[in-house]
Amino acid sequence: MMACEVTRLSLNCARLEYNSSAGCWSWVVPCCSLCGRQHVHGGGSVESDARRWLGHRVAHCPTGLGGSGYLLADVNPRRTLKFIRQIRGCSRRELAA
Repeated sequence: MMACEVTRLSLNCARLEYNSSAGCWSWVVPCCSLCGRQHVHGGGSVESDARRWLGHRVAHCPTGLGGSGYLLADVNPRRTLKFIRQIRGCSRRELAA
C-alpha cells in the first residue's frame, strides 16, 4: 500500500485580462496569498475558454515561497463571462457550448 501525502494549497483570486497585442487571456493575481506580490498566469488564446486555466497553478513566487503552488479562482465569474463575450463578440449560448 502506498502512502499519500495531502497538501493544503492556498487560494488566490484572479481577474481576467485580455492582451490584445498577443491575442491571449491572462489571469492576474493582484496580491499573492503566499508572497504578497502580483502574479500573472496565462489563460490561453482568445479562441480558448480562459476559465479552463483556473485551478491548480505553479506559484510565481520568489524561490522557496511557492511550495506546491496554489489554487487559482475567478474573483468575479459574472464579470469574466461578460468580458469574454465582449472581447470575442459571441453570445452566452455560444460561450456555454
